[in-house]
Amino acid sequence: AAVTENDTGGNAKRTMAGLLARLVGAIAVWTLIYLWFFKSIVIIDQICHRFPAFETPMFLGLALVPFGLGSSGLVAKSISDILEGIASLLSSVTLRHWVLSAKRPLASMMEALLTYLSVNLIAQAFPASFAVVLPDQLKILDPNGDGILTGTEIEDAVADISRRILLASLATFLGLFFLNAKSPPP
Repeated sequence: AAVTENDTGGNAKRTMAGLLARLVGAIAVWTLIYLWFFKSIVIIDQICHRFPAFETPMFLGLALVPFGLGSSGLVAKSISDILEGIASLLSSVTLRHWVLSAKRPLASMMEALLTYLSVNLIAQAFPASFAVVLPDQLKILDPNGDGILTGTEIEDAVADISRRILLASLATFLGLFFLNAKSPPP
């Protein structure tokens, strides 16, 4: 069975249509997850204003969602599928190599963002009324130096430290991408 030029064009169109459908599907799924997640934060805030005792368990439960997504491999698989589909459409070996070189670094970046989100949600689980008197040896941990660590201080400290770690991680994964892209294609 000889393949004519028209058959090849039809296969390319089907491949492009399949890739586009997968891309649109993945974007739709992740958009729904994003909207659901941030809408749930608004709902949790409303519930916590009415029932303050639920604040800690609700934020801890919500923190499990991004952590579970990041550790499940779903993010890495989704990114890998999309990039492999894009790479399959590229005729240039170099461009294909660059796209495929982004698979692991981009997945790691997304997992780092999800971990950042989880850690900050756990920090928000401390109620505003939370306060603990620190022993003399640990007073260095208190941001304002009064010896009492409050929920707000914990939230602010975790946000600051986790932001720095996230930025360092993102820079590291970007460097990993450049190292992968610089290496010769297999």
